[in-house]
Amino acid sequence: MQKYLLIPLFLVGYATAVEKTDREKFLYDTDRKKLQHVIGKLDVKKVKKLLRRMGDLQRADRTSLVNKAQATLSKTRQNVSLLSSRWDLAKLIGGSTVAGVGSYVTLASLFFGWRLRSGSSAFDSTFNLSDQDDRDMLGRRLYVGAGVSGVIALVGGYYALKGYYCDTAYGRVKIARKIATLIKEARIEEVQEPEIRALEVQKPEASQDGSSTPLRTES
Repeated sequence: MQKYLLIPLFLVGYATAVEKTDREKFLYDTDRKKLQHVIGKLDVKKVKKLLRRMGDLQRADRTSLVNKAQATLSKTRQNVSLLSSRWDLAKLIGGSTVAGVGSYVTLASLFFGWRLRSGSSAFDSTFNLSDQDDRDMLGRRLYVGAGVSGVIALVGGYYALKGYYCDTAYGRVKIARKIATLIKEARIEEVQEPEIRALEVQKPEASQDGSSTPLRTES
């Protein structure tokens, strides 16, 4: 009677184990699909997070993910050019514009400041200057403005150089290479091979007439 009472308990335990296994498989498959997506997006943080959550990868899944990472790396390498990298092209154009305008304003401010402080009265009517003190004050302000515009010109030149050398595109290549390394170093799930039972060899048994029986093996 007790044996029949244990059957429902066994069925409940079996159903719970199956449900847990199915849920873990569903979560694993969901994370694998997300990982495929974030690899293409070059999101290192999410790649690390998903790899930690997935744990050991199945061999076929890791091979597929490595192929995805390698394809993304190849694509980023192909995009290292001003025509393919819009951010680098924008930095080159914008930085060059800022550097050019800043340089022009700097030179103009230095020139007019020097003319004013040298005693030139050519700008008296334009800026309503009455004496040399007014010219000196305006000249000093122009020098300060030249310093500010000079710094702006340097910043623009810095970003123009970064754009010219495709800094953003090369940065994406570094990220793709890092992701490919993370995928390659991910652990693989160890498949438990069925244990192979060794053949047990029995010692020969001596018969009554003194002869030995042949060796017997048990499978």
